[in-house]
Amino acid sequence: NSSQINSSSLKNIFFKFDRYEVQADMFDRINEIANILKATNAKVIVEGNKESFGSDEYNFALGKKRADSVKNALVSRGVDSRNISTLTFGESKPVCAQQTQECYQANRRVEFKIVQ
Repeated sequence: NSSQINSSSLKNIFFKFDRYEVQADMFDRINEIANILKATNAKVIVEGNKESFGSDEYNFALGKKRADSVKNALVSRGVDSRNISTLTFGESKPVCAQQTQECYQANRRVEFKIVQ
């Protein structure tokens, strides 16, 4: 059941600059998350995020596309789509604020929140 997992057991999915497709280097992580969600039947919110380049509207849209892309990848691996909802934060929830490539990369992510 979903009480056996928490949001931190579902690792973030990271994206290339200005892209929303799940990259091949994230497939193992997607497979792992799909297996956890199938085994626990947990309900999850997939949260799309972006670094601060671009307008708010563009960033919210790209965050949504990232969340939808991850949802579709999980559903294609057998996760029940009714257990996944998506949300976008655009650039509004950065994990770091330094103007470095590492920081920008950390902000180009999808996070998972378990719904209790």
